[in-house]
This record gives sequence, structure tokens and C-alpha cells, in this order.
Amino acid sequence: MESVMHSITINRPIEEVFDVATCQERCVVWRGPITIAAKTSEGPVTVGTTYEHQVKFLGITLMARPVIKVWEPPYRAEFENKDGPITYYLTFTCEAKNGGTLLTTIINPEIHGAFKHIVDEVVHQAIMRQHASDLETLKNLLESETPVTV
Repeated sequence: MESVMHSITINRPIEEVFDVATCQERCVVWRGPITIAAKTSEGPVTVGTTYEHQVKFLGITLMARPVIKVWEPPYRAEFENKDGPITYYLTFTCEAKNGGTLLTTIINPEIHGAFKHIVDEVVHQAIMRQHASDLETLKNLLESETPVTV
């Protein structure tokens, strides 16, 4: 399936944007499909840290288990989920720009199992719409200086 890429400028410091955007527990606050999120490994957040997400997408509830593959705060983080009917590789990059932060995300999804019968384009469009909406929610939360906690 084709990659989904979005960029958005958030008028907040790069460290804050990176911290909230890449947190795989607080993502439940701004990423609409994620209804439950928990860290499943011990120790500090770094390459290899694991999470478990309950996701409701296109009316189906499923589990995702993202793992951190690249961790370079406050500039880059990459996550891979190999579980469920939609697996993905997700990249976040942050760049300080004009007093704010340019956040770029790239999702490389693949369809398996229960979603295989749905046309790729339908799922791709749904992912694009949902992700764009989620990034606007993140921008609004951060720019309003609302604490993002779970």
C-alpha cells in the first residue's frame, strides 16, 4: 500500500512537540483510533521499548504492538507494528522552524487478515483522513498549551 505522509507546523518548541507526538501512551489523547495505550516493557524509553494499543478503525477493534526502532530525541523516532490486520512502520521527524516545529509523519501500512477483502484505496483514504485529523488535534492541543496527560 502507498505511504501516507503529512507535515504540519506547530507553534511550540521542538522538544515539546517531539515529546508529545512520539509518546506511545499519551497518543490516546490525540490519535482518534487509539482507545487504550500502555507501555509493556520496563526501563526508560529507547530503541526496543514496546507498547500495546487497542485500536478501533473502520468499525473493527484490533490490537497493535508498536516497538521503537529509532529513537533520536528531539528529531526522529520510528515505530514498527507487526501485529494485526494493518501492520505499519511509522516515522516522526521534527525540525525547528521559525520559532515553532515542523512535524512530518510517514506511515507505511500493509493490509492483512480481516481487512484484506477491502480495497487498498478505501483503507488508504481512511488512513489519510484520520491521520490528518489526528495531527490537527495534536496541533490544537499543543498550541492551546493544554497539558497532554493520560
